[in-house]
Amino acid sequence: MLEKIRTVIVNRGNLFSILLGIVFFAIGIALFALRANSVENIVDENFFLVVLGFFAFLCGLIVFLCNAVYNFCVLVRNESTNEKKNNIAYLIISLIGIVICSILFLFLQAANS
Repeated sequence: MLEKIRTVIVNRGNLFSILLGIVFFAIGIALFALRANSVENIVDENFFLVVLGFFAFLCGLIVFLCNAVYNFCVLVRNESTNEKKNNIAYLIISLIGIVICSILFLFLQAANS
């Protein structure tokens, strides 16, 4: 019984961290879209949007990276087949998030330099 409760809590933690990474990623996209479409009359000084956008992308990347490392360690250490399936799924989702954040981070860095 306690093992099932622990599994539910761990799965919710994984889902929450993936959701947090997606939120940071979306905030970064929104800030860059606002910077690209802003008129000087609406936002007087819009240079801070680039810095905040990069910071949001970096935070999303760190969240995905920490989640991937955690799930990889649990996958290596654990022997239960049910939990391995969940950890493999969370690991794949985190790796996809890492790849997408990294590619967009590099593209935006090249575009803003």
